[in-house]
Amino acid sequence: MAAPSPQAVSGDSAASPQAAPTAEVLYSITAHFDGACNVLLTGASGYIGSLVLEKLLRSTTVGRVYVLLRSRRGVAPAERLAKLLTGPLFHLLDETQTARVTAVAGDILEPGLGLSAEDEATLVANVDTVIHSAADIRLDAPIQTTLKANYSGSRAVVALAARMKRLRSVVYLATCYVNINKPPGFEVEERLYSLQLDGSEELMALPSEEATALAAKYIDLWGFKNTYAMGKHLAEKAVVRLAGELLLPLAIVRPSLVSAVAAEPFVGYAGNYAGPVGAALAYLVGLYNDQPEAAAMGGGSVWDIVPGDTVAHAVIAAAAAAASPEARALIAGGGGSEAAAAPPPPMIVQVATSCTYPLTASFMFNHAVLWCAAHPRPFTLAFGRARGMDPNQQYDEGAWRKHMATAKRKVEAVAWILSHLGKELQSAAKFARYGLRTYETINTPKYDLRLFFKVDALARLEAALCPEDRASFAIVWRPPPPPPPAAAAAGEGTPQAAARRRRGALRALACGCLSAPGVHDAAAHEGGGGGHDAAAPEAVVIAAGAKSAAALRGAEARARAAEMRAGGWVLFFSNLMACMYQELYSRQVPRAARVPRRALRAVEGLLDEEHKAGGGVMRHAFERAGGGAAGGGGGGGGKSRAG
Repeated sequence: MAAPSPQAVSGDSAASPQAAPTAEVLYSITAHFDGACNVLLTGASGYIGSLVLEKLLRSTTVGRVYVLLRSRRGVAPAERLAKLLTGPLFHLLDETQTARVTAVAGDILEPGLGLSAEDEATLVANVDTVIHSAADIRLDAPIQTTLKANYSGSRAVVALAARMKRLRSVVYLATCYVNINKPPGFEVEERLYSLQLDGSEELMALPSEEATALAAKYIDLWGFKNTYAMGKHLAEKAVVRLAGELLLPLAIVRPSLVSAVAAEPFVGYAGNYAGPVGAALAYLVGLYNDQPEAAAMGGGSVWDIVPGDTVAHAVIAAAAAAASPEARALIAGGGGSEAAAAPPPPMIVQVATSCTYPLTASFMFNHAVLWCAAHPRPFTLAFGRARGMDPNQQYDEGAWRKHMATAKRKVEAVAWILSHLGKELQSAAKFARYGLRTYETINTPKYDLRLFFKVDALARLEAALCPEDRASFAIVWRPPPPPPPAAAAAGEGTPQAAARRRRGALRALACGCLSAPGVHDAAAHEGGGGGHDAAAPEAVVIAAGAKSAAALRGAEARARAAEMRAGGWVLFFSNLMACMYQELYSRQVPRAARVPRRALRAVEGLLDEEHKAGGGVMRHAFERAGGGAAGGGGGGGGKSRAG
């Protein structure tokens, strides 16, 4: 079954988040996360958890964030936290902001989360908001390991939350792919789907080999494709059931494929090499051989990808909204004050793009062709001339298998050579083999899912948020708004013009000037591209006289974030490619580079309107931050559980 075209996907269902439904303002993020708010955050060393932590510290006055961390390789939780907070992701924060974080020794794999009696008492007495992000995210981990972390660990977090005397909300981070078993073309709604599968306790009680065999039968029977999806499906239902029994104010956030940071705090940053990040790195290395037939999907197949910072903002928004019975009832299904009096419903929010701003395989592949033509690679395993991908290309199993076999032979040859050139290159050989395994995992037909995730609850979550918070917390990823005709004619819609406006805004800020008129204009917010800041990035508002270095950094970050969101998928993937290029080759590339005519001819007739608007020039805004590594998450979030 062919996937719907992007035009079809972005039709009626796109209208909802593009112009969020009119709703009464029902909650405020900054009011919820004030100085009296204390948060328990699990998974802070992982990718999404670290983004949530950074954003809370930078954009709210939250009183205290307790992060659950385990000792790892002899390093104590407090030391791990100190290292995390000095990493590149936290470069916009000062010491007064990071001082609001406390490490709590614990482990989601241990009974009672491995908490000491003293730490448990502290959390029960002080915490009012729980954000549970920790998980084992390996796709094919042993089923008992997956269930112990994602099922038992999640139940333990909910049980702890139920004892908290000041509890206002609980957020459980799930995944859109708890419903990976739906048929191609299915539109997954933000609700629970009935499935007679509840074998978690049985699977954990069996001997390891028997559990593995039974899990394989379940996966095959119900179409879950891997132990991660099945484990998260079971965990989500367990959390909803337990929270319902305990009458907890629960919100479930389901992101799709989480990718790099689009706007803040570190453009292009990627916390791990999973999914689309791994695909970008694989293309640079040359594993696709620059040939479209190497991809295990058709040109029109939609990858539901969402920026990491968009997910983090949605998690924070969900935590604040879940604390309001009226907001929770409305977002969960359109209720109101009457519904708010009923038992709290599970508020399920999908953070996804396939129904609002769909991204096709041909878009990503052709972007990589153009980007690498504009920025030649010092070394690549790709041979021959690059070719673009036709949006109508169909998956060719024979060609795909041939390319996969060729890629494996190339990597094995390179790894063998590296491993025999001295001990200092053996790590490079291991990295090459790891990259091949990642490529083999993501570039397979079984993950050409062609699922579409509706985001009606996400639209309601945005609509109910107070306007003052919408610029700082962009929870919907939108297509870039077209420049007004007059501005386009004058060249005001170009990246150069945006940069001029940003420099002007920062100069005004340095002089203590404020630019408040129109900053909360609803029409500008509904125009897309991340809210009113996208329409007027020069309108940066700070408290009068606040000229501290932190305020200036924050203002610059907000203005820059508006520009990045207005760049859409083209700028997003250019920033990601620049980050991966730096990671792979230890070189930076020019901010703007023209695509050679020969390369343009290779994709002639295959480009979408966003790429055509670039005029044959590839631009990016990636730069290293804080002197740290460009990529790589904290604490192993990309390989195993975070915590």
